[in-house]
Amino acid sequence: MNLTLRSIFLLKSIATGILMPVMSLMIIARGASLSVLPFVIGIYSLVVVLLEFPSGVFCDLFGRKKTFILSVGLMLFSFCFLLAGGLHVWVLFIAFAIQGAGRAFSSGSLDALVLQQSIQLGGDKAAARTSGELGVLESTGIALGSIGAGFLGSIGDTYSINLTVIILCYSVILFLTIFGVREDSVPDMGQSEDNQILKERQKGFTKKRHLKTGIRQFGKQMKCSLSFAGRSKEVRFLLIQGFFTGVALLAVETYWQPGLLRLMEQKVIWLFGLVSFLGFGFTAISSHLAPKLMAALSKKSSQIWWICLFGTKMLFYLGIMLMGCLVHPLFFICGYFFIYFVHGSGSIMENTLLTKSTPKEMLASVMSLFSLIFQSGALAASGLTSIILTKADLPVVWWSLGGLGFIGVCISFMILKRKRD
Repeated sequence: MNLTLRSIFLLKSIATGILMPVMSLMIIARGASLSVLPFVIGIYSLVVVLLEFPSGVFCDLFGRKKTFILSVGLMLFSFCFLLAGGLHVWVLFIAFAIQGAGRAFSSGSLDALVLQQSIQLGGDKAAARTSGELGVLESTGIALGSIGAGFLGSIGDTYSINLTVIILCYSVILFLTIFGVREDSVPDMGQSEDNQILKERQKGFTKKRHLKTGIRQFGKQMKCSLSFAGRSKEVRFLLIQGFFTGVALLAVETYWQPGLLRLMEQKVIWLFGLVSFLGFGFTAISSHLAPKLMAALSKKSSQIWWICLFGTKMLFYLGIMLMGCLVHPLFFICGYFFIYFVHGSGSIMENTLLTKSTPKEMLASVMSLFSLIFQSGALAASGLTSIILTKADLPVVWWSLGGLGFIGVCISFMILKRKRD
């Protein structure tokens, strides 16, 4: 990746980090209660679910750059509306719905372009290195943003300074993307019959601009991608894992802040930024180490990627269950660090395996389908947590969703192993 692309990914992650450590606290401060919190997160996840896969097909047809620009524009509008709309619950629902649309168009756009270029230049190992670099940039950016999030959130009671800095970050991202990112109009898709058909469809679409043809080509691209995902047992397995990861990760990302706040004797907002900073620092370390470790181990066995993915997923879900048992703030924070360390390495393995298992002409669509399944898990978790919190406390949320993920990963890996054997 060149400097412009690295800057875009880093700034995007910094913007995420500025909000993430205080997101739940910000939602509550701007008019929502703890019982309304999962519904605000749920509307975000619902919009992502509805638009995730269509946005990936849109990306394959219109191009990664245009799709990413649309995503950045939606995110800018969302945060501006959130900042200017006042302290009302309906503002939160609208802003997070728009933000969900921006998130949907973001997945599988610029990152798919970078991964595709890496495979063309250096094959699977280059894709693994690029995936690791993306993970490091994401984790480093979120960590840098997080360290400032707590201090910015301490200024005032509504986290308006955090929102202002995020708006500035996305403004710079929009400028860099428009003037600094290049993309070929029609990527090389190889010489196979299916690839040539898809190439002709995309070329035909660029020549016939009327709406009817566009809808037809959009539907054909979607059908091809869904058909491939249904036939490939590896991709199907990764999609199932994406769902359980979305379920369990929402329990951590949404409720670790109120959970830690309850264990603290005094409310210290800057500490939340520091915790998030260190947590994503651990993710950055694991994202850097995982490709090196896997490159060394894969020389002995090609199946080692799947075995290590199974191990990291088990540890991830066990760590979430452990959070419900910790009552001391220090131990709770250490458990949070452990979860994000194993999650970082697991994400690198998932992205690499998904890239290796998918034809490049369908990569954006399948990556968006993976993100759709992930957000479907988060949406399901929002509904489950809203029910659980009416009758139980936060530890039950972590026990229940972590346990569900642990059972799911064991069953799905047993099925995959049997089919591969």
